[in-house]
This record gives sequence, C-alpha cells and structure tokens, in this order.
Amino acid sequence: MSDLTIQYQFNNLVKALERLYPMIEAESIAYAVIEHVLNYSKFRYAELRQEMFPKNKLEEWNKILTRLLIGEPVQYITGSTQFYGLNFKLTPAVLIPRPETEEMTDLILKENSQNLLKILDIGTGSGCIAVSLKNNRKNWNVSATDISKEVIEIAHENAINNDTKIHFYIDDIFNSNVFKETQRFDIIVSNPPYIPLSEKRNMHKNVTDFEPHIALFVPDENPVKYYKALVDFSNLHLDKKGKIYMEVHESYANEVRKVFIESGFQKTEIIPDINKKPRIVKSAFL
Repeated sequence: MSDLTIQYQFNNLVKALERLYPMIEAESIAYAVIEHVLNYSKFRYAELRQEMFPKNKLEEWNKILTRLLIGEPVQYITGSTQFYGLNFKLTPAVLIPRPETEEMTDLILKENSQNLLKILDIGTGSGCIAVSLKNNRKNWNVSATDISKEVIEIAHENAINNDTKIHFYIDDIFNSNVFKETQRFDIIVSNPPYIPLSEKRNMHKNVTDFEPHIALFVPDENPVKYYKALVDFSNLHLDKKGKIYMEVHESYANEVRKVFIESGFQKTEIIPDINKKPRIVKSAFL
C-alpha cells in the first residue's frame, strides 16, 4: 500500500492518537479531520480511501496532527462540532458541548410539546441548547444569557447559521439585572460550571489545557454555588407552573436537589443519563 493513500494517512493518524485516546475516540477524531481537510464524509472516505492523498493537503494534515498530539481538541482545530443534528461554530472561548447536554436538550423537547412557551438558557456558551430547542420548536420564544460578550457573539452567530431567532443578553447570574421583575419563563435551562477545582488534576489535558476554566470549575468549598444562584433567579423569574432543567455533577446531584427543595421547589427530581449516572436535575414549584 502506498504511503500516500488516504487510508494510510488515516490509519497513521488513528495510531498516533491512540497514545492519548481510546481507539474508538481516536477513530472519531480522525474522521473529523478527514471531513475538515478533504471534505469527505465517513461514507465518502470508505469509497475513496485507496486514492492518493492530495499532496497540496499534506502540510495542513501534518499541522493538525501536531496540534492533536499536544492534546488540543479536534473541535477547536476544525472550528465546529455537531450537536442535536446541527452544526455549531466553536472557539476556545466556549465549552465543547457534551453528550449529557444533548440528553438534557432531548428530555426538554420530549417533555414539552406545547407550541407557545417562553424559554431561558442561562450560561448559553455556544448556544447549543437554545438553538437546538428553537430549531425543534419554532413557536417557542427563546432567550439566552452568558457573562461573556465574546461568547454571546459566537452563540448569536450559531443562531443565525442555524436559521433560528434567539434573544441574547450579557448577564451575570450572581447579579442579574437584564430582566424585569415581572418577567417570567415557562422553562429555565442551565448547564453551569460544576466541577470542583480539586478534580482538575485528574482530568485529561485536552480539557484542562484548552477549554475555558470559567465554564468548568467551581471552588471545592462551594461546589453548588451556581445552583444556589439559579434558585434565587428562578424564584423571581420562573412561572409558578414552570420547570427548570439543570445539568449537574453526578457527585452533587442530591445536594442540588436539596437546595431546590429547601427553597420551595417541592417537585424536584434527579434524572439519570444514558449511563445511569445522576446528571440532570429537574425542578418545579408544583
């Protein structure tokens, strides 16, 4: 087999990535690189893998390999990721969406089929939750907030690219002043930072060296600080018949549930993810 076939380059990339990732993840990354560099889908790759690798793409391919081997996430290299069937622009300013967040988005859509609802996504990041909800419920009125102007600009671009209209606001959950006291939402959703800082040393460097720490970590002494702020905000802005959905750290799901129950949200439950881990908390007054 020629060392310049597309398959040879693909296999070499997978082998190199297995130093950092399990084989299945290494292959997934390699397919993403193939799509980015050659514009080949997985099926197109299967058809053309015995073709010669384009010489004019070798330099780009090798530069990407170098970046991958220092742990840089492929999503930041390609500048995009898939979430709930949609494409989202990414930069290192925003967190890479996780499968658990996709599960929470799916849960919201499955549980809420009403045509006219007001939704708020707090800490929107790339806008993946807000945009996906609006894309699947065209009549929903969807708003989203984030503390960072740069992040809001990326989320806004993702909304436009996916032909959705979202109302974006720069806001701080600990000192929120965007919404009027009388403004209420039917659903509030949030995937806030929830990883205790002490866990950083056990995490993969592709997360700790490249993803925004502000979107990941919380102080060890107060790991549910964002949920306490969400309680205060929801007491003011969640409709009495509304619901709040939150992604949580599996070790603190019960603590988050307790925070909400003690604040008057009597109907609060922990929902396991596909791996049976307690990763979503759903809460309501009634």
